[in-house]
Amino acid sequence: MTYVDISSSSDASNGEFCAYINYEDSKIRLPMIIPQAGDYLIRYRYDNNWTEDGANGSSHFVSINGKNQEVALPLTGAWSAFPEKSVVYIPAKLKRGSNFIEITKGKLYAELDRLDFQRIIRDTIPANGFDNGIRVRLTDKDEFAIKDGGYAIFENVITDSIVGPGVLVQVKNGAGGTLNIRKEGKKGDVISKCELPSAGDASKWIDVRCTNLPELKGVQDFSRTG
Repeated sequence: MTYVDISSSSDASNGEFCAYINYEDSKIRLPMIIPQAGDYLIRYRYDNNWTEDGANGSSHFVSINGKNQEVALPLTGAWSAFPEKSVVYIPAKLKRGSNFIEITKGKLYAELDRLDFQRIIRDTIPANGFDNGIRVRLTDKDEFAIKDGGYAIFENVITDSIVGPGVLVQVKNGAGGTLNIRKEGKKGDVISKCELPSAGDASKWIDVRCTNLPELKGVQDFSRTG
């Protein structure tokens, strides 16, 4: 197997990128742990500047959990440089837990800077799908639990497909207190507030209506604080 090279550039994420994906057996293998199953867009940041017989760019083959596809990579006009516009988006269905991505050479040549995984939200965000958090845990029934002062962060959420401002949160009855949904980190602006009842059968789930969301567009990070 011909291995790729890790090269340096001040324009690359963290100063490094994958170069020399130039041979039929060049291969990048990426195991990924995904906290929440669902529809994703993989933001694929690359560069290329190969124009001989390739005026329309190059390609990579990207296999996601064994499903292979050729991804067209239009010309960016430079090597070892990764402007924000040098990206393509790959639709993917990912499962919770272990996922496997493999990248190999397609047409001509291109270099890879990074992959970002962006969740497409339709109508629900499972509480147990948070990316990181403090003073939160999952019970033996995979139920989300948050203590006073705790927070959970949900990263790279594509909000364009959210319809309507209404917010419902499903909680165990009698939890009490307030949940805040914030943009960005734990100290971000509160965009919806949920007052939880402090009495009732603690074994039953109830729906709590929260304050309406403002209009949201594009890719956002959210946090839930208790």
